[in-house]
Amino acid sequence: MLKDRLFNWAHAVQGETGPKPDTHCRSAERNYLPEAGAVWDEDETDQIVPDYMDADIVETAVCSLREELRVAIKARYVSFPYHNINHVAHFIRMSPRKFQNNLDEAHRRLSNKLGESNE
Repeated sequence: MLKDRLFNWAHAVQGETGPKPDTHCRSAERNYLPEAGAVWDEDETDQIVPDYMDADIVETAVCSLREELRVAIKARYVSFPYHNINHVAHFIRMSPRKFQNNLDEAHRRLSNKLGESNE
């Protein structure tokens, strides 16, 4: 469950990612209400609420890693969470093989520090 904790950490560090759903009608004047009235749901559904206490524990463990391992973890989970490994490696100017090796080593070290099994 290390990856779940890392995703929680990334969400706590970065906040909400991605575009927010529309809350108004798409029109030039933005105030147009269709004949049916207000058709947009105002209810907030399925918001992810990160566990900030666990995120602080993970943050402490990540900060104790050496620099190239921290860079790999931050790039994968915070900076480019939706990209594939090759693109992330390209963005941080590292070969995909070296990036994957650093990411694997970071996962191993974090698993040991956090007492998790690396799944």
